[in-house]
Amino acid sequence: MAADDRPLTDDRPLTGPAGRRRAPAWSAAGCLIALALAGCALDDPAAVDTGSGAAEPSPSESAEAALPDGVPEDAQAAEVEEVLGADSVKVLALGGGTDGPLPEGESAQVLFSGIDAPASGECFTDEAADRTELLLAPGDTVYIGDADDTGDGLLAQVWSADGTWVNEDLLSSGHAEYASVDDSADRAADLQEAADGAEDAGEGLWTECAPEPPPEPEPPQEPEEPAAPEVEEPEPAEPPEPAEPEEPEEPAAPDGGIIMAPSGKHYAAGQFCKHDHLGMTTQDASGHTLLCSFHDGEANARWKRV
Repeated sequence: MAADDRPLTDDRPLTGPAGRRRAPAWSAAGCLIALALAGCALDDPAAVDTGSGAAEPSPSESAEAALPDGVPEDAQAAEVEEVLGADSVKVLALGGGTDGPLPEGESAQVLFSGIDAPASGECFTDEAADRTELLLAPGDTVYIGDADDTGDGLLAQVWSADGTWVNEDLLSSGHAEYASVDDSADRAADLQEAADGAEDAGEGLWTECAPEPPPEPEPPQEPEEPAAPEVEEPEPAEPPEPAEPEEPEEPAAPDGGIIMAPSGKHYAAGQFCKHDHLGMTTQDASGHTLLCSFHDGEANARWKRV
């Protein structure tokens, strides 16, 4: 019988030498066909089922991330280059905000608005700096909003990559005190509420830096019986001459006449100043004299060049 005339069924015995069972010829051919089809499927990425039932996102779609919850829509994205202290960081602007305060690719110092952190050498300085480094680290993405250019940097609200409002966190955890800001009423009210809550709860510096209570007064002693006074004829005394009134001294600024910012740096013209410093003068980094006063009908005092 010719090879082409053989029947499709193979009547040969299924055992080979030594009694081993032979696999049918059609079984081996079927395996080869299945392997070939599987190889074609692996060469086609669209044919691979990820098991999720949905298409994998493209790299461009993954890059377009939405703003974290709580971050304003007009906030500008930036990358932290260095944490300068408890109340300031150096950032590199990344753009991404509507009318952002910084051109994309520009580096700038950002001061946390509404924050009065402990200055170098004061109580709770290290703890406050550690808190800021815990929230922000070099390479992290941050979002800048409500920015005001002071000349020495941006005074702004800052949010971390997970949406944490850094200014409010430092106040609510007791790592800084509240400083008045020329900001929206809602934002300023939230910061004031965070600081008041930390003070009421004794968080952070409100307990660690609280003044010691005054000593208890000693119990009163029983008065001794006074001795009988000796009676002497008083000599008429000349009336004293009235003293000339002394002129009030000008309030002196600490540290040799220079009032430094909580960050340990010189104040700049336009920055807010504490009400305790009203009428006082200091110097900026260039040696110009600055006066803490109200001006232009503002509700908060600022340093003004004189």
